Amino acid sequence: IIMENIKNTLEEMGINTTLNKSLKENYKKALKDENFKELVSKIKLSEDELMKYTSLLEESSCEYNHCKNCKNILFLH
Repeated sequence: IIMENIKNTLEEMGINTTLNKSLKENYKKALKDENFKELVSKIKLSEDELMKYTSLLEESSCEYNHCKNCKNILFLH
């Protein structure tokens, strides 16, 4: 009940709408990076869910890009 009241208050103030718009803009901007786009295409979540984690996904995308051509340590006999 408390979280619903907070959500309603934020919506009344227009903050929730502004926040969602900002999340969407940041996500769309991140999609311009091919590595980010490739990573999120492999994740089975809705765009709304992915938008909430854009910064974490951007970090993961960077690490993924650094490591995707690395040889697996198990194959270095």
